[in-house]
Amino acid sequence: MTYNIQNLGTAPAYDTTIVFPVPLELKTLQEEGIVIPVLNDDLQVNESFESFVELEVRYAGWGFIIPILDVQGWYDNTTSLSPARWMDNETIEVNEYATIYCSNGISRDLYEAVSVRIQPIIDGTDILDLVTNPYYQTLILTELAMAVEDAYDIVYEEFYYEKPMFNFSSNDFVSIDSYDSNYLVATIPYLDINETYETFWMIDDIPTSDDKFGALSFSIETSGSTDYAVFKTTESDYKNLMIALFAAMNSGGRFLSNYDASINAFISTGSIFQYTDSKGTEYYGLTNGLNLQLGDDEAVLESLLYSEESIYRVGDQLSFTLNISNFGTIPAIDIHVDIANIRFNYLWQPTDVVLVKSFDIDQINADENLSREFSISANSYIGLNTYVAIISFISDKDQPSTEIENPWTGTTISWIYGGETVNVISSTLSFGILLPP
Repeated sequence: MTYNIQNLGTAPAYDTTIVFPVPLELKTLQEEGIVIPVLNDDLQVNESFESFVELEVRYAGWGFIIPILDVQGWYDNTTSLSPARWMDNETIEVNEYATIYCSNGISRDLYEAVSVRIQPIIDGTDILDLVTNPYYQTLILTELAMAVEDAYDIVYEEFYYEKPMFNFSSNDFVSIDSYDSNYLVATIPYLDINETYETFWMIDDIPTSDDKFGALSFSIETSGSTDYAVFKTTESDYKNLMIALFAAMNSGGRFLSNYDASINAFISTGSIFQYTDSKGTEYYGLTNGLNLQLGDDEAVLESLLYSEESIYRVGDQLSFTLNISNFGTIPAIDIHVDIANIRFNYLWQPTDVVLVKSFDIDQINADENLSREFSISANSYIGLNTYVAIISFISDKDQPSTEIENPWTGTTISWIYGGETVNVISSTLSFGILLPP
């Protein structure tokens, strides 16, 4: 978020302060963070790779077969293009009665985990009891399931590293807590006449659909009365993973807005700015709100409200121009505009609000700029007056929730905020001084 501050007046500005009220989703992100698993650079996904692993125990006509793991997709070394941490054996003898069969080899980590867990049972149990007593088959089945979990943990640690996502940084803004709210605050000590200063805060490491990765999911399937594990490696992209994380967290992916359940809308009111002149007189204003969303196509509106009149008397006609631009990728639908005259107290809290005009706009297309001119009669508070446009609109009109598959679990999750949503933004403030008749 970049702020370009320019002094267009005839005297210097002192201690110009920009205050951005941090929305709940952004605050949660700053406090808790999100990490994503990233595949090591020396590995690549091979989705077509397959191998089925099972254990067979036989003695004198008795015995059993236990399916262990179905490997669906794996990882190749990028240089040799051979399966990583893999044994090519099709058969491995545990002892003279027990054999592991592999249709296309076995993960070295799985083999070692299986050996550690079942070798003592197979070697330390009378073979006749082993093949005839159901207790031992159940025990081996339990240990094999635990061996698969052990192998999964090892493979994950060896193949992936965890990388923080949505990292906040700024050389200008500092985070300040106040009561139950959080603010990002930047201060410019001195701004000369016609001087321009740029300040910003940013969130980087935002996933995109161009960023591919391999997701290793772990699930349980059933063969007859026996459960076995499935390791499934699929190539996905970080945008899908990001949306799946948003869905799991019940997050809207909107770091510039707060959700208001009472009106079922996301609200963005921009940043506060204030400064003083050489005599210590305070001045203030409000930047426009912005309804940015990550992970979905969106109508993103920006609004500027201004008037040529700065001093007027009760009963005068005030002319305003409202500019609305859609910087998003889809149309904004059913736009409603309220023009409000607001009185603020010294804590920047509105104490009185007078609705002076309302009108509707059917649609603003992506990349479209719309301008509306209107006039009102000056008849409100004597002294300093502030006017602002409150704009509500629908994005993703009639679109249902987004169904997204979590590539790490294989489960489908509904992301409700990927469908139709109502957004509310504010325009810039327009100022004037109302004199008595």
